[in-house]
Amino acid sequence: MDGRYTVYGFTGQGVFSNVIRARDSARASADVAVKIIRSNEIMHKTGLKELDMLKKLNDADPDDRYHCLRLFRHFYHKRHLCLVFEPLSMNLREVLKKYGKDVGLHVKGGFLGYHKTTYDLKWRIWRIKAQFNVNFE
Repeated sequence: MDGRYTVYGFTGQGVFSNVIRARDSARASADVAVKIIRSNEIMHKTGLKELDMLKKLNDADPDDRYHCLRLFRHFYHKRHLCLVFEPLSMNLREVLKKYGKDVGLHVKGGFLGYHKTTYDLKWRIWRIKAQFNVNFE
């Protein structure tokens, strides 16, 4: 893919996209996750909004203090928008299944700095949601 990715696995699929595992030859064969957005018009527009939002989140946190998902780059493959991310060990469904026990996840902070960090991140996400009129709930 794109002359630099060697696909070696399939991570999962959703309504809007599929996610594959690949090695990036331009990054010393580092593992990456490539999200391939379906090529119809509505899903492409949604993918572009996701791309823009992730760029803004990553630019707002260059030192990765808030541990947002890292978007490395994007490209097109056979008219599909492809987003290249850092690889994660589990997708959201797997995390909820393993740790959520059908009740969701509850995040509790054990120290004061966590609460300020969480507040700062929520504020940044809220500002982005307001700008794009996105509803994450």
